[in-house]
Amino acid sequence: MVSGIERLKKGFRQLKLSENNETLGLLLRYYELILKWNKKINIVSRQEENIIERHILDSLSIHDLLKGDHLLDFGTGAGFPGIPLKILKDDIFLDLVESRKKKAVFLRELRRELGLCNVRIYNVDIIQYKPEMCYDIITARKVGSIKKIVKLTARLLEEDGRIIMFKGEKLPKEIEDARNVLKRNRLSITERHKRIFTKGEIVVIGRANG
Repeated sequence: MVSGIERLKKGFRQLKLSENNETLGLLLRYYELILKWNKKINIVSRQEENIIERHILDSLSIHDLLKGDHLLDFGTGAGFPGIPLKILKDDIFLDLVESRKKKAVFLRELRRELGLCNVRIYNVDIIQYKPEMCYDIITARKVGSIKKIVKLTARLLEEDGRIIMFKGEKLPKEIEDARNVLKRNRLSITERHKRIFTKGEIVVIGRANG
C-alpha cells in the first residue's frame, strides 16, 4: 500500500511543484486530522478513499492561477481548496466562510494544529457575510452552479479579481444558465482547464474588461 507521503510526492511531481519537506509534512498532518475528525463528524464522505488525490491535490492544482494576496474560500467544508493553498503559499491571507458549525469548529482546530497564520474563519452563511474588503481571489468548490456562485460572490470581488471554480460534467449547461448573470456583473469566463485528479474542469471568471 502506497503511503500518504508518497501519494503527495507523486501529486507534487504531476503539478510540477518542488517537494518541500515542511509543506509535505503539513499536508500529511492535514490529511491525518481529516481522518481523525471524520470518525466523529462527517468532514468528507466516509466512503471517499482518495482524499489526498481528489481533495488535497485537486485543491493545489489551481496554485498557478492565483493572482493577489487575499483569498476568500466560501462553503469551504473541510478546508478545500483554501487550506492546501495556504499551506503551499504561506504569504496569502485566507478567509474561510463555512455555515455549518461543526465544520467551522474543525477548521479552527485545524488552524491551531497546523500553526497557520493570517487565516480567519467565519461561521456564517455567505449571504450574511459582509467583509470590510473585497478579494483578489474567490474560490468555490462543490457549492453550486456558476450562476449561484456569481450571484453570491460578485459583490465581494475586487475589480481585477477572479473567481476560480471547480466544476463537473454539467459545465456546458451551467455556462448557458449563467450567461445573463455574468453579463450583469461585467464578468466572463477567462480560462478553462481540465482537472488533473478527477473529472471536470477548473473555470476562471474575471471582469469582462479585465
